[in-house]
Amino acid sequence: MSMEVDAQQNLGSWHRKGSLLFTKSRVILAFLLMLCLFLATNTLYRMSLQSDIEMVRFIINGDTFNLDAEAQEQLRSELQTRLANYEQDIDQQMLLWKVDALDEMESNFQSASEYYLDWYFSFIGSYTRLIVAVSGDLEPWMESQLQQRLVERSGLESSLATLQEEYLTRLGEAEQMWLSETLDRLQQRFTSSDLQVDEAEASQLKTVNLDRLISIVGQDQLLLPRWTVDSAVGGVFGYLTGVTVAKRMASRPAFQASKAIVTRFVARMGAHAARSATSGGIAAATTSPSGPGALVTGATVVTSTLAIAAGTEIALLKIQEAYQRPEMEAELRSTWEELKLEIDQQLQTEKQSRTEAMFESLDRQATQTVLESELPKTYRIFG
Repeated sequence: MSMEVDAQQNLGSWHRKGSLLFTKSRVILAFLLMLCLFLATNTLYRMSLQSDIEMVRFIINGDTFNLDAEAQEQLRSELQTRLANYEQDIDQQMLLWKVDALDEMESNFQSASEYYLDWYFSFIGSYTRLIVAVSGDLEPWMESQLQQRLVERSGLESSLATLQEEYLTRLGEAEQMWLSETLDRLQQRFTSSDLQVDEAEASQLKTVNLDRLISIVGQDQLLLPRWTVDSAVGGVFGYLTGVTVAKRMASRPAFQASKAIVTRFVARMGAHAARSATSGGIAAATTSPSGPGALVTGATVVTSTLAIAAGTEIALLKIQEAYQRPEMEAELRSTWEELKLEIDQQLQTEKQSRTEAMFESLDRQATQTVLESELPKTYRIFG
């Protein structure tokens, strides 16, 4: 009996010890499982930080920003907004300069117009047209006078050449300023969004260098041709020569009507009388002394000759021409408004071609940056 009892007691003791050992093993096993789970979770977390989708490092104005997915989406939205307002921003920067430049050109054009009309309706101007009308070369002569006395005097051609060169210079400066301001705004906007990570984690992040991207785009803009292919010869205003502008003005209704008045006057005088009058006038002009007295002497002789040849017709001619002046003034103002609109449209066309070139450069450099950063090809920097 005693041996059986001892055996049972020993068996119970081993059972208790086994149970205790089993319990400790389970605790150790559970601890190891928890440790593995913790390590796995930590690893997954670190991987998520290093993921192309969850976190990316951006370099903006020399600063580094570790941005999560939400901040990256906000950055893309900011860039899209900037790009959408690009043309408006550039127009605002260029507006004041462009208005001043065109106002100065208009002032010169209107001043030259007044000078031309004063000459045109003077006695010498009227009589000279009569001489030319008799010879039958009135229209080309009128175009030549418009070119010399109005267009050249206004400095239109040289002003256009200066305008196009200065416009491109200022447009390039506005583009560079816009790119620089884009980096400034992003830097200020995302300073508070920067996530702190340790050095080991930071070294694993993909990096998007916006500084380099913007710099290359800026260089691309500086290397663009001075003018588009279509306007390469003579610049964007190469077709607006003194001759072409003069032809435009000479073809306008008021100028054609003025020419018709002189033509009808010659017809009423008769060819023989007109030749006599104009020959007398030419002779007087060539034999008169030089200086101010020449004009007085020439005008006196011409007046006498015309009076003999045509009586009161010359007075009627002057009256008819006087009625034409307001119409011709209006035509010249209208001509300038058309030229101004045309100039502005050409400048806008040039700006648009540069805008398209910049957007293409941004897209190209963004794609290249994604590849160099080893980001997924579907990753978008500009949205």
